[in-house]
Amino acid sequence: MDADLAGLIEQGHSFLLNKDFVSAEACFNRAVALNGMCSMAHNNLGWTYEHLGNSQSAMNSYQRALELDPNLTLAKVNLASLMTKSGQEQGALPLWHDLVEEGLFDRQSLNEAIDAALNVGAIHQAARWAQICGAVTRGAPLYAPEVKPICRDELAPAMLKLETLTHDIEQIEYLRRSSGKPNIDFESMLINYKLVRDALLISGDRGRRALDDKEQRLIGDTYGRIWHIRKSSETISAPLWGDWNPSDVERAYSNSPLGLCVVDNFLSDEVLTELQNFCLESTVWLANHYSHGRLGAFFREGFVSPLLLKLADQFPRLFPNLIGDRHRLLQIWGFKYSAFQPNTNPHADFAAVNLNFWITPDDANLDRKSGGLVVYDLEAPLSWSHNSYNKNGPEIAAFLRQNGARAIYIPYRANRAVFFNSDLFHATAPLSFRNEYRSRRINITMLYGRRANDTKRPPRSPN
Repeated sequence: MDADLAGLIEQGHSFLLNKDFVSAEACFNRAVALNGMCSMAHNNLGWTYEHLGNSQSAMNSYQRALELDPNLTLAKVNLASLMTKSGQEQGALPLWHDLVEEGLFDRQSLNEAIDAALNVGAIHQAARWAQICGAVTRGAPLYAPEVKPICRDELAPAMLKLETLTHDIEQIEYLRRSSGKPNIDFESMLINYKLVRDALLISGDRGRRALDDKEQRLIGDTYGRIWHIRKSSETISAPLWGDWNPSDVERAYSNSPLGLCVVDNFLSDEVLTELQNFCLESTVWLANHYSHGRLGAFFREGFVSPLLLKLADQFPRLFPNLIGDRHRLLQIWGFKYSAFQPNTNPHADFAAVNLNFWITPDDANLDRKSGGLVVYDLEAPLSWSHNSYNKNGPEIAAFLRQNGARAIYIPYRANRAVFFNSDLFHATAPLSFRNEYRSRRINITMLYGRRANDTKRPPRSPN
């Protein structure tokens, strides 16, 4: 690269840092005119066009950069990202495939790759990348080399919380009795976890914080990490489903003024047992910023199994009118609860259709009239932001009161599924379950489509 060209690229980069995109455009255009074979000049011009809102010119510049240098990773990331944001996910997938499979990504681009795959219905591709995402953000290389981080990102920090430690100790004790992993020293692990827990109890520390140096030495290799995944097979000899008819479900949902349908005996006994075992054994309950000791497990942080994918993959075909090709699978998560939980704030989700099913055995539930779901007959206005309809409890509560919203109570039953319009405000009902590890209430949720494309609207609009 000659001095004049290098100077133009350096000057243009300086304009970019100062967000002077008009001057940057002029600078990089001069660089391209000086040497049209410089791939980096084309890439930087594309970046400038993108910030000026000229997406097509930006794509053209990125593509020209890759024609000149197919190994220019930055241009490939930029093009794949812009195509994904522009609704051209199908075209972006081959680019993301090359980047992810070669380990040439950061956390943000990996999440964009997963988004692209989900948006075009490539569930199994998204799942593979989600497993890599779990390894990047939550892997435990010492104990699970198969999920070790493979890119330059550091692991996400694990946040210490007493309720999480309590759960993890219970899970380690359960795995010690049932796991076939002889290379794990469960006894030492339990001793170290209990040392950290007892110190928290003595100190009265009930907050959520990063591990200190001593805690890191004692439990840092496994706490907040994916160190064991139950190998769940997708080959189930028995039927996947219980005794129900998909057409009846679609009809019931369609006939409901709100968009709400309850299905009992949802999964076959074999599938239900396998999902229970996956949730009991897999160390994926990593999200602990919720109240009352509730723990979350998410698709991009290890909550992936062949059986879950097989179920999710069949729903569009089982429910062509309710889900079909219009509503892509966008999220899978699970929640695991402490034994007791009071009323919680209602919220809505970003999806069009919410499928929520419960898998903990009925004998764990101490209150047969509760423990399930509360759905309100009012949906979140489309104008509300995600934080407003999902996280702002006081504003939501006031909105429900002002509009005289009525609550529909769906009691907990094992193997019960609830399909509902995801725009409807809803909340977990107060629960009282047996205080033991196997009895923790577990629900699994799959979200399909986006709320702006929801086809089921409540008949009653908010005041």
